[in-house]
Amino acid sequence: MRASRLSRLSAESADLAEKLILAAGNLTALAGQIGVSHPTARKRVDGLIAELTALQEHDKAEADRTLKDVEQGRLRPEEAARLIGEMNGSL
Repeated sequence: MRASRLSRLSAESADLAEKLILAAGNLTALAGQIGVSHPTARKRVDGLIAELTALQEHDKAEADRTLKDVEQGRLRPEEAARLIGEMNGSL
């Protein structure tokens, strides 16, 4: 089973994501919690977003390859559905 995107974040990004969620998305509260200025907190959140976006893009490319394998008869549709579901954190 493949790990979800959130669990594949770097340790630093996962920690920041947790703190951001617990701060209810409030960057001022996050900045105070992690001891940095608001602009620095924004920059770190932007880095988190970039990392998560890269993981999504990677998973989309992998899903596209999986679907191509189904089209070419190298993979059963049920197996492809399972693999893509795992990529998206379901199943």
